[in-house]
Amino acid sequence: MIKKVLRKSTFFKYNLVAITATTVDFLLLIFFTEILHFWYLFSAVIASVAGGLVLFGVAALVLTLYFCLSLWIIFIFNILFPK
Repeated sequence: MIKKVLRKSTFFKYNLVAITATTVDFLLLIFFTEILHFWYLFSAVIASVAGGLVLFGVAALVLTLYFCLSLWIIFIFNILFPK
């Protein structure tokens, strides 16, 4: 049962990370193109690289925290409800 709950939260976690990276990518594209007046292809490259770095960084952080939390939950669950 606990594996099903953790699996569903993984789906939402990945979507949250993807939405964050996409938001950073889009906002940086608008910032570099409209405010700093960079060439749109150059600003798209900068924004895409930054979005990818955010995606990698946030995903690594969230996965690490999620892994530690899930181990802790399984540990507590096994203490409270031994087999």
